[in-house]
Amino acid sequence: HTVQRHGLYVNHPGAARWRTQGACCWVFPEMARLNSFLCVLSFFGFLASDLPSAIGKQIPGVKTTYEVLQTSDEAAVVERGSKVTVHATGTVKSTRKQFWSTKDAGQRPFEYKAGVGGVIKGWDQGCLGMKKGEIRKLEIPADEGYGTQGFPAWGIPPDSELIFEIEVLKIKPPPPQRRTRDGYTDRNAADL
Repeated sequence: HTVQRHGLYVNHPGAARWRTQGACCWVFPEMARLNSFLCVLSFFGFLASDLPSAIGKQIPGVKTTYEVLQTSDEAAVVERGSKVTVHATGTVKSTRKQFWSTKDAGQRPFEYKAGVGGVIKGWDQGCLGMKKGEIRKLEIPADEGYGTQGFPAWGIPPDSELIFEIEVLKIKPPPPQRRTRDGYTDRNAADL
């Protein structure tokens, strides 16, 4: 006869049956616990794969999160005022629709000045600290992306969360600060 113990249905001396989400696994009794543990791990792994913001690294002062897809040992780092050249691919999170990629035919790498608001806030802040050769996946909430207006020309609906994959190709550091006659610092002032 069948006896239930801790979610296991023992049907005969040689095997146990464990059910989850409609799937059945037949194993020997001594393997039942290990099998249950592995099935639970795979289920939570599936959940985690669909929730990148829950496991993404936080960026101080913003809601955008990131995940490093490829690390780099290069010394140059993206900082405020750096001129940065990147490959970028943008996707609307809810529809998984790609709206732009510098890797598409006819496109070329994108260049911008970091940390000064030349691109959307989530991208601008999410790339600070990246190294040449590093690839990050940014998850950008609507208010740090294109907001309530969206970007209709690119097919981005209002209030859309975005996912950008950014690869840093080149970093030109900001010019050194110099002293002005008034005693203020200005990166573009001439030496006195």
